[in-house]
Amino acid sequence: MEVYLVGGAVRDELLGLPVQERDWVVVGSTAQQLLDSGYHPVGKDFPVFLHPKTHEEYALARTESKSGRGHKGFIVNADINVSLEEDLQRRDLTINAIARDQDGNLIDFVGGVSDLNAKKLTHVSPAFSDDPLRVLRVARFFARFNHLGFEVSSDTMALMADMISAGNLQELTPERVFKELEKALNTASPWKFFELLQNISGLDAIGFKNVPIDLEKFRHACDVNDDAVIRFAMLLASANITSVKRLSEYLKTPKRYLESALLTVTHYNTWRSVDKLTAEEIVEFFYQLDAYRRPERLEVMQACGSTLFGSSGDSAGHITQRWSKCLDETRKISVRDLHSIPQKNEIGQAIRALRIQTILSL
Repeated sequence: MEVYLVGGAVRDELLGLPVQERDWVVVGSTAQQLLDSGYHPVGKDFPVFLHPKTHEEYALARTESKSGRGHKGFIVNADINVSLEEDLQRRDLTINAIARDQDGNLIDFVGGVSDLNAKKLTHVSPAFSDDPLRVLRVARFFARFNHLGFEVSSDTMALMADMISAGNLQELTPERVFKELEKALNTASPWKFFELLQNISGLDAIGFKNVPIDLEKFRHACDVNDDAVIRFAMLLASANITSVKRLSEYLKTPKRYLESALLTVTHYNTWRSVDKLTAEEIVEFFYQLDAYRRPERLEVMQACGSTLFGSSGDSAGHITQRWSKCLDETRKISVRDLHSIPQKNEIGQAIRALRIQTILSL
């Protein structure tokens, strides 16, 4: 049995980046031998096991042949005779197909080291087109490494454009698309993910048809806020409520993503105009936001608003402080503060009126 460190760990090590996780390929072994050695099986699709002590992933060397639609439509062969070279040849990008043996020697059958040095993202083989998910993966790696100077090779761009034109991305489940999108939102340059897809007409294929996005504004937003939820809201800041709901429904986004985007497209103009609003309008804003029951919604709105406001840091800070003070003071008000107890059906209006008076006195 031979064991090799592969993929992202080798790539990031060569780039001088922190290694987040280490994956291994096992050559010349069987699943039963790993089980007998105390390894724990993971999932059903691929022969992957967890090391009994380190809990790192060890996968049997395998080949894959296309058998159906989507990124799971493959027949996997993990025969004991599958070689390391065969395993590496099935990978997406050359920079992800470098291995290191137990003596520390690099093994590179596809020119991954050369592409790392040239800062190029290049597909390993024509088999790249068998898996439509790889289009999104390349866009994500582009977003992750672009600040280091990486570019996608022209051949790979052309191949991805052909895959999109052929409708291959429609084979992906919305959940898988969102998972890649979410990972992209957490990269150094998320706007590059969408820019690349836009350049090869790929945004429509992942649910963004008729969803306007302003990549320049989004780029600035990403520079000043690294929260993926806020970045998602900033991406959709130029959209309307209907398109935001339609996209989120299609991608099956978690509730917090949808909520932050809707807060932004619905309330941003009101938020930034706090100094022009009457006390009644400020209180009404809090009720629309449901901020008295859920004050965290104002926190999300503040983060989105400050990010969208651009370089006017002092102005954004003033707006944030004004909204926070108004909410803090009016949230303190309760039935005990009323001069007289009104009828039950009038309590809400009485508290609202007192909140308005409180803002007038600030």
